[in-house]
Amino acid sequence: MVGRDLLNKQLVWAIGNGLAVNIWNNPWLSSITQKLPFGPAVKETKDLTVSHLFVPNTTIWNREKIEHILPAHVSEILSIKPSQMGAPDKLVWLGKDTGKYTTRTCYFIAVERGKTEEEQQSTTSFNWISDVWRMNVSPKLKLFLWKSANKILPVGERLTDRHIPVNPQRKRCGEVETIPHMFFQCFFAEQVWRSAPFVGSLETGSWSEYEQTWGRIKDKTCLPPSGITKGPLSPWILWSIWVSRNRLIFEDKRSKPEDTITSAISMAREWLDAQQVTSPQKQSNTHQKHNTTVGVITCQTDAAWNVDTKSAGLSWLFLSQGTMALEQSITSSLVGSPIMAKALALREAIYDSLEKGYKKMRFESDSSQLINVVNSAFRS
Repeated sequence: MVGRDLLNKQLVWAIGNGLAVNIWNNPWLSSITQKLPFGPAVKETKDLTVSHLFVPNTTIWNREKIEHILPAHVSEILSIKPSQMGAPDKLVWLGKDTGKYTTRTCYFIAVERGKTEEEQQSTTSFNWISDVWRMNVSPKLKLFLWKSANKILPVGERLTDRHIPVNPQRKRCGEVETIPHMFFQCFFAEQVWRSAPFVGSLETGSWSEYEQTWGRIKDKTCLPPSGITKGPLSPWILWSIWVSRNRLIFEDKRSKPEDTITSAISMAREWLDAQQVTSPQKQSNTHQKHNTTVGVITCQTDAAWNVDTKSAGLSWLFLSQGTMALEQSITSSLVGSPIMAKALALREAIYDSLEKGYKKMRFESDSSQLINVVNSAFRS
């Protein structure tokens, strides 16, 4: 029941032919949040679907009918771009930019919704994507950061809360072991952070909230002698502190703060150096693959969007063996967002290539989000 309710609260309708979506009962007015028209519906319109707002036998909006039935939502509705090919309406999952449901994103949303109001207030500035999953660190370290932020590392306080018979005090300092204390407040952790080669010194003893503290330190700039210029050091420091803690508990080996920070720098440099070695090879392979596509016409698409007028300029360029063959451009009104403008440009380019009879096509866009959505649709 909980899973079903959570799923229902994160689904919206993308309009295709409008036949499956009731205009009053289904969320369809927005692609970023659940939004329904203001009600209540009168008897004559309560069973209407979105298709009744189209010009008959088309998927073109009938402005006069919209102004009569839903006068408060005219601009919102006209900004929605239905399928021109009559594709069916489709449910879209708000938890992922591709619109596809995954158990992973559902789990993250459930965790967020399960937090207390106090925890939510303390983590308003915490962004899971930028603060964890997109960091230039190893996958293992990302999982470690996620566990730290969710307060599920097996520290003394956490274990005793789960009625596991352990001493909640730290072996190093005798204080109750919490995640903020272990990483920032313990005298050992303070010395480690002071030794870090950051621009400006860090005094972490008074930092009691992990999420707020992480926002301060995750992107701290390192001094040049460290050799860390293209990635973060802070995640590796947290990991090194955690490793030294485990060695003390399970092997009775005490690490010095200097050794701990040296280990963090070494691991960070090893990871970053490995990424720099593999990246050029990957780019070279992609370039070679692109050059071997003989007889394929490349179409580059782009769009410019005006936030004030909600209008967009759409353009696309056909290239044959690197030589420009044809350039086209049009304008479009009532476009809701930059990504929508780029999607419309891609759609117009596809229609244009079909009209011209092109058989082998390669479409390009500078929007990785759009490309991911399109490619995921083909893979499904």
